[in-house]
Amino acid sequence: MFGIQIEINGDPYQGTAYQAGNGILIHLPGVQSPYASAFEALFQPLPGDRLSGGFIEAGEWDGKAFPFEGDLLFGLGPDGAVWAKVCESLQELPVVEAVDEKTSRAWRILAEGDEAFGVKSTVIERAAGSNRLAPSTIPDYLMLIEEEAEIQQKAAARLPETSQRMILVRALQGIASELRELGFTPALAPRLEAMGDGSRRCSGDHSAELSYLPG
Repeated sequence: MFGIQIEINGDPYQGTAYQAGNGILIHLPGVQSPYASAFEALFQPLPGDRLSGGFIEAGEWDGKAFPFEGDLLFGLGPDGAVWAKVCESLQELPVVEAVDEKTSRAWRILAEGDEAFGVKSTVIERAAGSNRLAPSTIPDYLMLIEEEAEIQQKAAARLPETSQRMILVRALQGIASELRELGFTPALAPRLEAMGDGSRRCSGDHSAELSYLPG
């Protein structure tokens, strides 16, 4: 890939050139020929024994859906690579709000923790089980992660098989520590809420002791 400048009918245009097999593809932003080929013409269908498409979920899960969801159409490009048609126009894609580096790093920490230990899915399930909204911000996740670490640690103390549970506890504590080091603090619970093991915590008091309730 490299930058290129060419003239069309005496007018200069800047664009990007891509190696495509034995030839070169040139992209000129803002230049659209009325005779431009459709996606299906530029990218040939895949062989019959291969998948012809799929489904995409893009963006951050908000507890109900992703910002963008849709079908994909696969095509074999002139460079031999498999390309995917995501949508008909740029306007169909959601606008991404600018995110600072600290927040981007926090989301990466959560994503890595979820891939390795299922951290995000665990706290989302915990929130759903206690009739709370799914977390949507870093402070939301931090609150639930620290609660989950306490729950799992107390459970490990009274159960004989604790090795796997303690691995999860250490993972939760480590992720919470990383988020706090970035400057995030946990969201405050809006009311007295039941936690998954039958214990309760007073609203806004994250230092309160947990006590087990009968029944």
